Amino acid sequence: MKNIYKLTFLSVFLFIGFFGFTQTITVGTETNTGPSIPIEPFYGYTYSQDIYYQSEIGVAGSITAIRFYYTGSAWTDDIVVYMGHTTKTEFTSTTDWVPLGSLTQVYSGTFTTTTTAGWIEIVLDVPFAYNNSDNLVIAVDENTAGYHSSSDYFHCTSSTSYRGMCYYSDGTNPDPATPPTANYRGLFFANVQLVIPNYYNLTDGGNTTSCSGIFCDPEGTSGYNDFNGSYTHTFCSGSSDILKFDFTVFETTEAA
Repeated sequence: MKNIYKLTFLSVFLFIGFFGFTQTITVGTETNTGPSIPIEPFYGYTYSQDIYYQSEIGVAGSITAIRFYYTGSAWTDDIVVYMGHTTKTEFTSTTDWVPLGSLTQVYSGTFTTTTTAGWIEIVLDVPFAYNNSDNLVIAVDENTAGYHSSSDYFHCTSSTSYRGMCYYSDGTNPDPATPPTANYRGLFFANVQLVIPNYYNLTDGGNTTSCSGIFCDPEGTSGYNDFNGSYTHTFCSGSSDILKFDFTVFETTEAA
């Protein structure tokens, strides 16, 4: 049975400028606690680098925050975080650092842990635009003198390649521009979460003479469009945040 619904004018206004969602990508799920990455809490100073593969990330976008999984005592240290693209798949020696000139500083501030095991978030000062072509390197420079408990750890995942490297010391605060020979290079990387928002901007639309999909008419009867004689979906002129739909004549097919 075919019914014709005539609507003289119907406008629907949606007050939205953009819509989207935030995706969290987790790289590493094991609970190893021996490696000294991304920070070695039992020493005063740390400089570390970890490599994460493109195949593990799988999406381009602006990374706005990162998280490391921590278990141990509560403390607060000053850190600087750098990120960069790299073609490296591993560190081939204890001096094979990714140069500071290939990295971008994305955070400088405090890093605070709690006695509750879980992910500790670092909201970046500057989002990092990941290209989803290269691998990702994250460097952490911890600069607060004094050490914490020998039972403080970050969770790490094992690898067949040397993807984590670290220098730690009680007396020497390393310079990321000229890092010393690492005293840890291991077949592990620090578990990490990458926070990447996805935004879908709504832009000026136009007219369409056909459409498909489910709609509801004013009398509550729903069906599928098989003909559309007058249907527009446009943005109001001069506005980027009001979306208007105009419906005048629909022809729908309903089940008999």
